[in-house]
Amino acid sequence: MAKQQVIVPDIGADAAEVIEWMVQVGDEIAVDDSLLVLESDKASMEVPSTLAGTVVELLVNIGDSLSEGAAIVLVETADAAEPAQVAEEPAETNKTEAAVQPEVQEALVEAPNNQPVSAGKHSVLVPDIGTDDAVEVIELSVSVGDEVEEGDTLLVLESDKASMEIPADASGRVLEIAVAVGASLKQGDLIGVLEVAGRVDAPPARAQEPKQEAAPAAPAAPKAVPEQPKTAPVAKATASSSEVVYAGPAVRKLAREFSIPLEQVSGSGPRGRILKEDLHTFVQQRLSKPEAATVSVGAGIPAVPAVDFSQFGPVREEALSKIGKVTAANMQRSWLNVPHVTQYDDADVTDLEAFRASLKDEAADHQVILLLARSGWSLERILRLTVNKINHIDNASEASGPTPTNSPDYASFNKLAKDFRELQKTSKITLGYQLDGNPGDLALLIKKDYISDTDVEKFLSDLKINKKNNIIPITPNYFDASSNDNIQIESRSLAGILFFLSHGVSIPADDIKEGRVTVTKNESGEDFDWQDVMDNLFTVHTSKKPPEQATIAVEYRGNWFYIKDNDMQSKYTLMLLNQIAALQSGQIEKAGPILTLPVSSN
Repeated sequence: MAKQQVIVPDIGADAAEVIEWMVQVGDEIAVDDSLLVLESDKASMEVPSTLAGTVVELLVNIGDSLSEGAAIVLVETADAAEPAQVAEEPAETNKTEAAVQPEVQEALVEAPNNQPVSAGKHSVLVPDIGTDDAVEVIELSVSVGDEVEEGDTLLVLESDKASMEIPADASGRVLEIAVAVGASLKQGDLIGVLEVAGRVDAPPARAQEPKQEAAPAAPAAPKAVPEQPKTAPVAKATASSSEVVYAGPAVRKLAREFSIPLEQVSGSGPRGRILKEDLHTFVQQRLSKPEAATVSVGAGIPAVPAVDFSQFGPVREEALSKIGKVTAANMQRSWLNVPHVTQYDDADVTDLEAFRASLKDEAADHQVILLLARSGWSLERILRLTVNKINHIDNASEASGPTPTNSPDYASFNKLAKDFRELQKTSKITLGYQLDGNPGDLALLIKKDYISDTDVEKFLSDLKINKKNNIIPITPNYFDASSNDNIQIESRSLAGILFFLSHGVSIPADDIKEGRVTVTKNESGEDFDWQDVMDNLFTVHTSKKPPEQATIAVEYRGNWFYIKDNDMQSKYTLMLLNQIAALQSGQIEKAGPILTLPVSSN
């Protein structure tokens, strides 16, 4: 068995926030199973697993910001070869144990045979909680006089990102609690005092060091305590005060979004903790009582009588998701109880419309390419989608129309686009405008410090650019392939882009057999695979049955054509196509309301 990390693939953005976990520790996963959901400014996406095995550890938390290459989970696979970083963990553990061992030996020397003595007082301190900032106490799980075992929860701390239970590091009776709910604690602060049989605290100067060494082991304490101790006191404390709610930040955020009163929700987690599932159960119970819901409707509006829609034709009922039910209830309540005001505003977009109209009859010209690049899109994706040729390098230009019979040239362009993207990511080159010659025209800008850079020189050599200048003019049309002092681009029209992407559609075997489609052949006379050209840019799958997990699916002539829900590259390309189509669209009709605001009478 081996332990390997799954990392974030290319997500088409600099960073994205973790908004949901789709697996837990101990889950068995297969390749392409979704692990978590990321959300950027443009889209939310599921990150699939590249490994099959058992989830050992979740390496990130909800709310974390991740970028390409960040580790997500640790997976135990059947592969015999362990990665280097996993193999190093036992070694680091052994070093920690070796470092702690001399401290233990000193303690044994000071207390020979470790014989029980009369009851002593043991101070419980805050262990390493992963932050130097003060963290608020939100709940006390024990009271003075309670008997606690090692590992029992003493109190709960909550930071901006997470809530954590602080366990007892010894067994005994609670003599004193030194903190109160609402207090802020840091590592090393005193929590309370236990009366421990057969144990006397070492002098403070010596006692602090072993505690700091042993602190990292604190998160493992819950594994050693499978049962839930001291349940009765917690239940009593929760019932006695409606102000103390035991819930984490994610649960509180979800409750705020859907106006769920946490003090009315019964927690099913350890020590009465409220989980997301408890919120779902609470909402289901409320939705199952429509009579009670109608009473709170403003102005006493009666419930709408049920309608038998089957009298008008066949009916298919589909259950709403839990979030859908909550959303519907809140929107209906808002619509009935809150007066609405529509806000209109006027803006002079004459110049903007003139600019948009100037792009209408053009293909994706240099201005559009620059606009998309500065909007955060990958230059590799933009060039492969919108360009037929750059200088002498062809990008499957025959694919910008009906399916060709012979295989196109594409490999050199795909490599060039990848090199362009890498140089852009390292800030060696970028797109901008010319300063001399034709000011305002597009140009390739090379930072002066990198004019003699090996990668930059190789890139210009591939384009057959001999002029060593940090500003290389870019002409929007393809005229003379022999030019060696500028970059000439032949761009695709919107129709050409659609033709090009159509070759990413998998063709049903029946259509090939019946001769309904043109089949492209390579130089050997064999069927050409258009996915070599697409190279993860865009893929549409086909099946006879409706797909189970698809972002979009269309049935045509007995076959289902769909994009997989975890195919992020195809989804990004589809989004980019929509943005290009918007730039190439026709006259914009008068828009509706710009903003609708609910205005309360309060």
